[in-house]
Amino acid sequence: MYIAPNTNIKILKDVPLEPSYENTLYFSSISAQTNYFSSKAKYTLTQNTYQRVNRGVIRVGVKADSLYDCNYVMFQNAGYGNKWFYAFILQVEFVNNTTADIYFGIDVMQTYAFDYTLKECMIERQHAESDEIGENLVPEGLETGEYVSENITNIESLKPNSIVIAVAATEGAGDFYGGYFNGTYSGINYLAFPNTPEGAELCKNKLNLLAHSADKADSIVSLFLMPTEMVGADGSELSVKRFLLGGDNPKSFNGYKPRNNKLFTEPYSFLAVSTRTGNYATYGWEFFNRGSAEDDYVFYYFGDTTPNPSVWLTPLNYKGLAVNDDEACVMTGFPQVAYTIDTYRAWVAQSGGVVAMNAMAAGYGEYVKTNAVAENAAAAHMAATIKAQQASANFAQTLSAANAAKAAATSAAAAEAGAAAATAASAVGPAAIGAVALSVLGAVISHARMPTVAKGSQSSMVWAGRKAMTFYFDHRHITRQFAEIIDSYFDMYGYAQHKVGVPNRNVRKHWTYVKTVGCAVVGSMPGDDMRKIQEIFDAGIRFWNSPDEVGNYSLDNTL
Repeated sequence: MYIAPNTNIKILKDVPLEPSYENTLYFSSISAQTNYFSSKAKYTLTQNTYQRVNRGVIRVGVKADSLYDCNYVMFQNAGYGNKWFYAFILQVEFVNNTTADIYFGIDVMQTYAFDYTLKECMIERQHAESDEIGENLVPEGLETGEYVSENITNIESLKPNSIVIAVAATEGAGDFYGGYFNGTYSGINYLAFPNTPEGAELCKNKLNLLAHSADKADSIVSLFLMPTEMVGADGSELSVKRFLLGGDNPKSFNGYKPRNNKLFTEPYSFLAVSTRTGNYATYGWEFFNRGSAEDDYVFYYFGDTTPNPSVWLTPLNYKGLAVNDDEACVMTGFPQVAYTIDTYRAWVAQSGGVVAMNAMAAGYGEYVKTNAVAENAAAAHMAATIKAQQASANFAQTLSAANAAKAAATSAAAAEAGAAAATAASAVGPAAIGAVALSVLGAVISHARMPTVAKGSQSSMVWAGRKAMTFYFDHRHITRQFAEIIDSYFDMYGYAQHKVGVPNRNVRKHWTYVKTVGCAVVGSMPGDDMRKIQEIFDAGIRFWNSPDEVGNYSLDNTL
């Protein structure tokens, strides 16, 4: 059966689409689509022969030179159906003075725009349908450059420091005592003085008193500085303070106000807490649950009283925890202070009694030696007496002779004992006493010549000297230049998603970008065209709501 030529061809110009498929148009209906493309027609040709879709060429009765400003074509084989096919003009070839060939490639996104349905698949990135601060936190992996700080504040009450002596015993006390400090028992005590010239003098006097008290110099454990606000008295519980950081999180980057709210989240904008001495923590504004924008950001801070003190700063209502100790910022490294002891005075205080006892012991030893010599002389006298008595018994017949012998023996024994005693007495005299005195004097001179001894260790005092040891809070963010660059990137390509879902095509006022992985499409179309649509989504494509706005990224595309 003969069918009269009834194909309609419209050759269009200034259609803002290209074969790369970086951009396409979104229409709410087929009629809206047809009306727009028809409005861009330079030539409308009717009653043409049937146009084959896959052949890729249309011969038209138009001069080639009149077609070089055309970039799009639409045709309808009306004798066989009412579907319009949309295609990019790839080439125009001269045939003769009145005829030209148009080489085309089917625009599958417009030709089958209403013939397919997107199913759930992996979405790599897209414009989100909601952009509240903290809703889109998937990492982007973008270069952020250097960070800068604004709105710096600190906890002023932590700046004043005290000089603290950790000591195991004090003058007038026993050898050992401790106490209950900041909620825990300590085997040593703490004596605190203001870190001022007056306080330093009081501390020095106390150190001298301890160093020169008998048996107390070695009871000094350490000398250090710590915040006055955190020093605990004996019997004290742990004192927990509150710090309120007022105001809402900043909404600009050195005057630049981003359009995309993801820039108000970490790592582009966050709260940085630092001690300026190496202790550092960051907190994302988006993780605080404050109830309302007018509420403060709340922190607890508390410290211990030990020779190596620390102060903890803990965020409240952060990342779902009422008190988030896991993400506390801890200030440590408080200065250790060296001190000195006069060695001679400390030795005299600790050893004076021992020296006296040594001298007494030496004198008593010589006295014992003298008594031993005298007792030996007495024993010799008794032996002489017994000897005389024996002689008397043997020679009793001559009484006068015996008496004479007894007298002679007794006199000799007495002389022997007296000589021994005199010798002993002379031996214990000045030489022995002088030796003891010289020994004691030598010990005194030796200790007097010893230098003053330094105790403890001296760490850096610069930050303490500046009265600056505290927690500092500052709004840390990327530079304005990087904020503008990343904001523009988000304008064009949306946010990283990395989730399974149905891709968005129309969730913003002007354009919506989407990029998938393994796009899933079902519909009524040839398989090759369906596969091409899937590849286009996987490569990434941007849907524009208004043809006149394609490429205009200065428009406000926020929600």
